[in-house]
Amino acid sequence: MKKIANLIYLQSARNAEHYNLYLRTLKIITADFATKYKLTALRDALATAFDDEDEAYLQTQAFADTEEIYNKDAIRDKRLRFIFLTTESKELSLVEAEAQAAVKVAFAINPYTGAASKPFAENTAMVEDMVKKLQSAEYASYVQTLGLTDAIVALKTANDDFVVTFSRRADEKRVRSISDNLKKLRPVTDEAARKLFEAINALYLVNELVDKDQSKETEIGAVIDAVNAEIVQFAETLSRRGIGKKAKVEPDDKPVTPPEEGGGGSGGGGDRPEIE
Repeated sequence: MKKIANLIYLQSARNAEHYNLYLRTLKIITADFATKYKLTALRDALATAFDDEDEAYLQTQAFADTEEIYNKDAIRDKRLRFIFLTTESKELSLVEAEAQAAVKVAFAINPYTGAASKPFAENTAMVEDMVKKLQSAEYASYVQTLGLTDAIVALKTANDDFVVTFSRRADEKRVRSISDNLKKLRPVTDEAARKLFEAINALYLVNELVDKDQSKETEIGAVIDAVNAEIVQFAETLSRRGIGKKAKVEPDDKPVTPPEEGGGGSGGGGDRPEIE
């Protein structure tokens, strides 16, 4: 009989692996399919649990990479330095209009000389203020004379880009809190999936033994096959890291053979919520 296979080693999976498994599973088991076969409550339970996991997972992704923040800050500082150095060099220009414009711009940007060495928030505020001043009617013509109009736009873009990246960051305590939350949320998703999978398997069995409806067999069977394909992929991903063995697709109507079920794999310990 065709059935959705057992799914083990779930807590040995990395957050991304666990997340991607259920992201694809919910795309396979659609809301329309659930409605047709009276599985809506079970699918909704999985979707709700996954939404909570999804939010926490995306937060960990957003907060994880502080290197990106420093890279964005470095780009902003280069744009800022270019404006200062260009203005300084143009003060020595033999073209009178350029020299006079440089004096005006130098006066305008002088309060922001140490912006790059300031803490991120203060640096951001100083750059934003400087850009507004240089793009104002009072200084725009001087900036244009120095050929810095595009450079000011580039500085604003770099500053805005930094703000977007920085706003996603949290301190280490926040990151740990979210990671701990994921450890609690993942088993809830697993349990909801187990119940939904059992119901789908039961529907297929009842149809095979009692209803004998070919269209049901085809439709439910296609969902089972698609979910099993994801389980195979999931198992292969884990096996490449030395966790369990590869799942196998059996011939004919036999279900997927999951990896060996004895033990939790490396790093699994006793934390093996299973879909059985």
